[in-house]
Amino acid sequence: MIATKNSAGWFGEILHAYRKLAIQPLVLLDNASEDGTKELLEREQIEFTRVIPEFPRVEAIVRLIPNHTDAQWVLRLDDDEFPSHALIDWIPDRLDSLDTNIVGIPRRWVRMGKNEHCEFSNHPLLKQDQDKMDIQWRLFRPDRVDYITDIHSPGFRASAGLVAPDEAFLVHFDWIIRSRQARARKVADYDRQQGGAGSDFHDLYLWEDSDLAAHGFQPMETTEFDRLARSIRID
Repeated sequence: MIATKNSAGWFGEILHAYRKLAIQPLVLLDNASEDGTKELLEREQIEFTRVIPEFPRVEAIVRLIPNHTDAQWVLRLDDDEFPSHALIDWIPDRLDSLDTNIVGIPRRWVRMGKNEHCEFSNHPLLKQDQDKMDIQWRLFRPDRVDYITDIHSPGFRASAGLVAPDEAFLVHFDWIIRSRQARARKVADYDRQQGGAGSDFHDLYLWEDSDLAAHGFQPMETTEFDRLARSIRID
C-alpha cells in the first residue's frame, strides 16, 4: 500500500517498476493532491482511494489504512521508495509463521553517483536502531496496532522487534526526485508542524550542505535500482 500526494512528476515510473514485478499496490491518494496525480493513477489504471487525513503528513494517512483493506498484513511504502528483490522474496515466505504484529525493514537513502550507479549513505543519524540502516516499521497487521500521527513515526506505536535481514531493504529516492530547494521547503514544512522535526535531520534532507565524510557514501552492491533512479531523476 502506497500513500501519495503531488507525485505526478515521478510516480508513473515507480508504478511501471512495480508492474514489471507483477505487483499491483493499492494507492491512498491525499485528497489535497493537486498536481495531476489523480489523473496519472486513472491513466495507469491503478487501484486508488482518495483520503482526507487529519494532518498534512503521511502518518495521518496510515491510521486510515484499516478502512480500505481487510488484508491480514500490509506493507506500507512511500511514493519515493522501492523494495529490493530480496525484500520481495523474503516477506511471503515468513508471514504465516511470524509471531509478531510489526516487522522492521532497513532503508537506504540513495543518490546517483558520477558513474550513474546508485550509492547509499552511512550517516550516523541512520543507524539508531539495532545498528541497522534506518529501520522502518512498515510491515504490520492493520487490526493489531495502536495508531498515532506523530511525525517520523510509522503511524503506530512500535518497539524493538523482528527486523528483516540487511539485504531485504527499501530504497529511499528523496535525494533523486527532489531538488535541494524542494527538500529545504520540506524541512521548513516539518518544522512548522513540529519544532525541530525537519531541522533536527538537516544533514539527511540536505546532504549537500552536510559533512560528506559523515555520510560515507558507498556504492550499492546491486544495479537493480539504477535504471529506475535514472528515469525519475530531476534535471
